[in-house]
Amino acid sequence: MSELTYLKTAVMRKLLLVAFVSVLASFGAQAQVGQGGIKATITDDSGEPLPFANIIVKQNGSQVTGGQSDFDGKVSIKPITPGTYDVEISSLGFGTKQISGVRVTTGVTTQLPKNQTQMSTAVEMLGMVEVVDYKVPLFEKGSSKQETITADDIKKMTARSPSELAATAGGTYSSDNGSSALNIRGSRSDANYYFIDGVKVRGSSAIPRASISQITVITGGLPARYGDVTGGVVSITTRGVSSEYHGGIEYLTSGVKLGENTYIGTDPYGYNLLEMSISGPFLSKTDSNNIKKPLLGFFLSGNVTSNLDPRPSAVGSWKIKDDQLDILKSDPLRQGFTDNSVIPNTDYYRLDNFERVNVRPNTNNRGGNIAGKVTVATTDNTDLTFGGSLNYSQGKTYDYDHSLFDYESYPEVTNLDWRVYGRFTQRFDNGQVEDGSSSSLIKNAFYSIQVDYSQEYFKRQNPILKDDLFKYGHIGKFETFQTKDYAIGQDSTTGLFGQIQQTNRDTLITFVPGTSNPELATFTQRYYELNGWEGFDAEGNPIFDPARVAALSNTNNIQSGGGLINGDNLDGRSRSVYGMWVYNSDVTNARGGNTDRFQENITNQVRVTAQGSADIKNHAFMLGFEYEQRVDRAYAVSPRGLWQVARLRANTHVSELDFENPQIEYPGPYISYPRLNASPGEYDGSNPNEAQGFIDYNLRKAIGLDPDGVDFLDVNAIDPDLYKIEYFSADELYNGGSSYVSYYGYDPYGNRITDNPTFDDFFTARDDFGNYTRPIAAFQPIYVAGYIEDKFEFEDLIFNIGLRVDRYDANQQVLKDPFVLFPTVKAGEQEAMELLEEGTERPSTIGDDYVVYVDNVQSPTDILGYRNGNVWYNAQGTELSDASALRVSNGLPAPLLVDKDNTNSVDITSES
Repeated sequence: MSELTYLKTAVMRKLLLVAFVSVLASFGAQAQVGQGGIKATITDDSGEPLPFANIIVKQNGSQVTGGQSDFDGKVSIKPITPGTYDVEISSLGFGTKQISGVRVTTGVTTQLPKNQTQMSTAVEMLGMVEVVDYKVPLFEKGSSKQETITADDIKKMTARSPSELAATAGGTYSSDNGSSALNIRGSRSDANYYFIDGVKVRGSSAIPRASISQITVITGGLPARYGDVTGGVVSITTRGVSSEYHGGIEYLTSGVKLGENTYIGTDPYGYNLLEMSISGPFLSKTDSNNIKKPLLGFFLSGNVTSNLDPRPSAVGSWKIKDDQLDILKSDPLRQGFTDNSVIPNTDYYRLDNFERVNVRPNTNNRGGNIAGKVTVATTDNTDLTFGGSLNYSQGKTYDYDHSLFDYESYPEVTNLDWRVYGRFTQRFDNGQVEDGSSSSLIKNAFYSIQVDYSQEYFKRQNPILKDDLFKYGHIGKFETFQTKDYAIGQDSTTGLFGQIQQTNRDTLITFVPGTSNPELATFTQRYYELNGWEGFDAEGNPIFDPARVAALSNTNNIQSGGGLINGDNLDGRSRSVYGMWVYNSDVTNARGGNTDRFQENITNQVRVTAQGSADIKNHAFMLGFEYEQRVDRAYAVSPRGLWQVARLRANTHVSELDFENPQIEYPGPYISYPRLNASPGEYDGSNPNEAQGFIDYNLRKAIGLDPDGVDFLDVNAIDPDLYKIEYFSADELYNGGSSYVSYYGYDPYGNRITDNPTFDDFFTARDDFGNYTRPIAAFQPIYVAGYIEDKFEFEDLIFNIGLRVDRYDANQQVLKDPFVLFPTVKAGEQEAMELLEEGTERPSTIGDDYVVYVDNVQSPTDILGYRNGNVWYNAQGTELSDASALRVSNGLPAPLLVDKDNTNSVDITSES
C-alpha cells in the first residue's frame, strides 16, 4: 500500500469514528462553500412563544428552504447559501409577516430581531401581509473577525473587481499601484485565499460585478474548515436562480478614440465596459401553498472591457515624437569618430524631439468575464448545482525603460483562467415526537459534496512573431566569404617547403535585410552603408569599399563596430540612452536584456471537498475533508539565444585541417588542406567523442548538404523558416549551464508531455540519435486535510472550537544528505574501518552511521574526520565548530563515496 493510500484510509477511518461519536450520520463535502443559517424566536402579540409557525426563506421570489418553530417558538434553518433573502412567517390565526433583505453570511447564523418576528392577529383580520425591512445590527454576534459586503453595498461602490471590493473591508490594505494586490492584517498578498462558490481560486478572481451576491472577508480567527492560510480569506458568493426571468444590461465608457489623436468622452483613456446578466427558471412547479419554485433554474452574467491606458498617470508620460521616431527608424546611426565605428543618433536627441502625452502609447488591453450556474432541485431536500466562471485578458505590458523610444516593442500577455464545479447538497428534516412538544436531538443535519476543476493559462510572446522562434532574432541574411591564409613552411606529410595553409579566414560578410525585424535590419543596413557597403550588382556580386572592408570582414568586427547580427539586440549591446531609457527599435524585445522570451504556463487543479453538519442541542457540529491535486507546467525560451547556440555548435567537427591529405598547387608550391571531419560516419549522440553538433547535423540535412560532409555551414545565411527548435539536442539548449530554455511538464522544445518521467529519466533517457532528452515531470503536489468544528454559545460568549489535520506532499525528490550528492560510506562499514591506522580504533564519539571524510575523493588513504547531520568531528572524534579543518586540496571536504568515480553532478541518480 502506498503512503498516500494509507493516509487516505487512516483519515477516512478517523473521520467516520468522529462522525459516529458525534451522531452525525453524514458524509460531507465542500469544505469552503461557507454556508450560513437563520435563527429566530417566533412570538405572539403578548410576547409568548408561538409554536409550529411556518417559516419560508425566499430569494428572487422563489422558495429556497424553510422550517417550523418548536414548542418554545424557536427555529433554526441551515444550510443557506450566503446571500440576501426574504423570510416569510405565517401561523394559523395570525397574519403573514415578511422580513425583507435578511443577510446570510459565510459561517454565521443570522439571528432575526425579536421585534420583527412578533406576529399580530390584527394583520390577519385585515387579510394583509406585513412587510418589514431587516436591519443589520451594528454588532453581529460571531462576526467580529469578518466583514460582509452585500450586493446592495456593491451597487453603491465604484469598485468592480472582487479584490477592489474586498479592500473596502476593515483590516485590509491595497496599494495604489494598479496591481489590486490585497494585504490583510499586514500579510503578503499571496498569503490570502480567494474562493468563488467554494472553489479555491488559482489565477484571477475577477468575475462580473452583476454576478456577485456578497463578498465575505475573514481577517482573523479562521475556522478549522479553512486551512493552509497565513493571511485572510475572501469568500465570493454568486447570485442564485430566480422564480421569474430577470436580466439587466450596463454600459460604461470614459471615452472613445476616433482617429490618431482624437478622443470623444470624459477622458482619453478609453475605458469601456459592457456587462449583462440574466436569470430565471427553465422548469418550475407550484406547490400546495401556491408558491412557485424553480425545479431547474439558471443564472448567467458576463462582461467585456477594453482600455487604451489601464493605468493613467496624473502627470502624463514622455515619448519620442512620431515624426522623429519615423526618422530614427530609417536612419538610426551616424559615422563615428574613428574608423569602422558608428554612433546612435539617439545620443544627439534633445527635449524638442520628445513630447508629453496623457495616454501611454501601446498599452491597450481587452478582456472579458463570464460567471454562471445551473441549479437542479432534485427533491424538496436535495439540490444539485453546477457552475463556473471564466476570465480572459490580453494586452501589452508597459515597461518604463522602453517607454521613451521603444514603446512599440511591448510584449503581449494573454491570461485565460476558468473553473467549473458540481455540488450536491442533501438536508434532513427535523423529526418531532408525536405530541409535537419537542424536536429531535439532531437538527439541521445536512451534507454537501463538491468536485471542482480549475485551469490557469499564461502566455507571453511577441504579438507579431508569436511562436515563430527563429524570427525573433533574425535580422537578415549574412553570407560569409572565406579565403585560405598561407605562411612559408614545410608540409609534415610530403616534406615539401612552400606556402603552407594555416587556416580558413573570413574576408567579407554580405548582408540582405530581413523582414521579421525591419527596424533592427535597418540598423545593420546603416552600419554597412557607413562602412562602404553599396549592395549587389546585376549579377549578384557584392559592391563595397576595399579600403574599409575590415569592418565587414567577420562577425566580431561587425559586432564590435556597432552592427548587429542574427540573435543580437540593442539592449545587450549597451545601447541604452545615457543608461536610462532604451532605444531598441525592435518589435521582438522589451524590458531590456534577456527578456525577449516566449513563455507559456499552464496550471490545473482538481479538488474534492466535503462537509457534513448538524445541530445537537446548543452545539453546531461540522465535519469535513478536502483533497487537492495540482499539476503545474511551465516553459520559457530565449529565442535570440538559439542563433548564438547554432553558431557555437555549427562546424565544430570540421574546424581543423586534414594535414594527412595535402593538396599541392604550382607555382609556389601552395599546399592547402581540406577540412578534417573529426566525427566521420552517422551522428551518434551517445558517443562521448561525438564532435558534430546535433544542430549542425540537422541543418545540413535541411538545406541539402551531406550531414557527414565537410562543407562550411553558414548559419547566418540560412532562411529562418528552415530552422526548428527540435534541431537542437536538449544539452545544446542547456548550453553548458547557461540555459536558453527552462521547463517542467514540457519537453525542451515546448511540447506538453503526457507521461510522467522519473527523476532518473533526466539523466538516462535518450532519443533515437543517442541524445539525452532531459525530461522533467510537471509539478504535482497533493494536499489532503480533515477537520471537525464545534460552535456553541454560553450566555453572551460564542465558542468556535476546531481541530484540523493537514498533509502536503510536494511529490519532489530531495537529497538524502544535503551535504553530498552521492551515496557515502558510513563509519561502521568495513571500507571505513580499513582506512583506520593500524592499531587504532574508531573514536567512541563516532556512531556507525556517521559520514566519513578522507584525504582524497578518488584515492582515499586516510580518514580526516566525520559528520553527523550538520555536526562535524575530526579524526580523533572531537567536535569541530565548522568543516574548515577537513578541507583538502580543492578547498572542500572530501566524503568517502561508495562510487569513487562519481565526481560530476550529472552523475546524480535517485539513489542520492
